[in-house]
Amino acid sequence: MRKIFPLALIVLFLFSLVTTGRSFAKEDNILSPSPTPITKIEYQLPYPGLLPGSPLYPLKKLRDKIIEVLTTDPLKKAEFYLLQSDKNLETGVMLVNRGDGKTAESTISKGENYFEQAISKIISAKEEQANVDEVLGRMQLSSMKHQEVIKDLMNKTKGEIKSGLRKSLKRSQDFEKRLDELSPKK
Repeated sequence: MRKIFPLALIVLFLFSLVTTGRSFAKEDNILSPSPTPITKIEYQLPYPGLLPGSPLYPLKKLRDKIIEVLTTDPLKKAEFYLLQSDKNLETGVMLVNRGDGKTAESTISKGENYFEQAISKIISAKEEQANVDEVLGRMQLSSMKHQEVIKDLMNKTKGEIKSGLRKSLKRSQDFEKRLDELSPKK
């Protein structure tokens, strides 16, 4: 047993040397024209958790409804609605990837409804003299991310689903304009 352990360590060490994958070959840097770079919006969508169709999904919706009712501060409620909107968008992405485009389109549309509610709560918070700049900035990024993701999903779908996504895209573009109007002028 005492001889096996050092032998195993030596074999492991040698194996790690062999598999490090270093190459000393020279690489020529040949410049080739690249297409116009597509800039991705740096905004991370949250993991949605349970998806529609899960037996526990109604409990999740009930929990979210309770949180919504118990949250009274307009700024906190705007953040909550933004989170729900982003979660619904990510849920839609997962559903499209699963092949359930109809549920995905409906879920994304509900997410845009949440986004609209977030805008109305931001307006309420602003009227109460709350500092909304940080949340407003996140909402602007989120709106751009929504547009990016919905455009990508439109390329993966067709028919009624694509038509529904087109409506959600238009709404998201309108939201971005409304948010720009709410932003402090620089």
